[in-house]
Amino acid sequence: MSQENINTARALHHAFAEKNLAQAASLVDDAFEWKIVAFGMTLNGQEGFRQGFENFASPFPDSRLDYKNVLDNGEQVVVEYDFVGTHNGTLQTPLGPVSATGRPIHLAGIEVFRLRGGKIISLRTYFDSATLMAQLGLMSQ
Repeated sequence: MSQENINTARALHHAFAEKNLAQAASLVDDAFEWKIVAFGMTLNGQEGFRQGFENFASPFPDSRLDYKNVLDNGEQVVVEYDFVGTHNGTLQTPLGPVSATGRPIHLAGIEVFRLRGGKIISLRTYFDSATLMAQLGLMSQ
């Protein structure tokens, strides 16, 4: 198990909880690729990372990730978590922007990190978009 890689993944999530974009971006390689699977989005490089970070940090300013499981195979770290927060800003989705609802969110998710040389080179984020939309009051469960 690579404790360094696990620490890097945790550091990214800690920076997200603190809404510290500069700290988070310092953990990401310039050739970074982020696939947000539920939204069908692929974001690239530092600018793509900034866009993805802000898209989830701004609408959920009190959000955090509560870890359930962490697995590491040397090059990859897999984190299973609960995303917890309150929807208090505009969320950009593939179907357009969703204005603040004030609703609490409790969403299970998984992220798969690939790391090289202490930097995150790719991230795949998985969550159920239907559950998210239902919790925002945009569709029934």
